[in-house]
Amino acid sequence: MLKTLHTLDLRLDAGELLRWQPAAAIELQLLSGRAWVTQTGDEDDHFMSPGDTLRLRAGALALIEAEGAASLRLFAPSGVPLQSRGARWRQWLQRWAGGRRPAATVAG
Repeated sequence: MLKTLHTLDLRLDAGELLRWQPAAAIELQLLSGRAWVTQTGDEDDHFMSPGDTLRLRAGALALIEAEGAASLRLFAPSGVPLQSRGARWRQWLQRWAGGRRPAATVAG
């Protein structure tokens, strides 16, 4: 069986803070730069380097801050259809941008 991996790539500028509250568990992978990540219900702060991966729990509010420019990848949950997952991400990005210049942009 062939499984398609669905991802969302984001770029953060130095000191930029991203708030993310996934409806389903997702994986966060740091592609470049360094980042600090914390999420509700997790007593640890995570300092990520390129290649590091962290699971973000469903419903937990995650804060991701770039230490310098950073690129990251969010792996979508496998049980959600592609169309609804993409629509949710676009809606979230629009809400997050709030009419301003978006701080995190979709790459690719």
